[in-house]
Amino acid sequence: RHMLESLGHQVCTVRNGRGATEAIRERLEAGKTPAFHVIIMDFDLPVVSGYDAVDAIRALEKERNLARHPIVAITAYSSSA
Repeated sequence: RHMLESLGHQVCTVRNGRGATEAIRERLEAGKTPAFHVIIMDFDLPVVSGYDAVDAIRALEKERNLARHPIVAITAYSSSA
């Protein structure tokens, strides 16, 4: 967050996948299109997973006939394979 803000970007953080979809919906309802220029999504989120949040975001975009938001997927999961 600090690095992005130090470069002049506005950052919105949420605690879980439900918060991500709610933040996007709120911004769209306020007339902000796109809701965000880029979404950085952790796929291992509590409450609603990042996978499910992305599905909800894509459904919202389709429902409102909006361009797709770029989503960068990340995870802290690692494998020894």
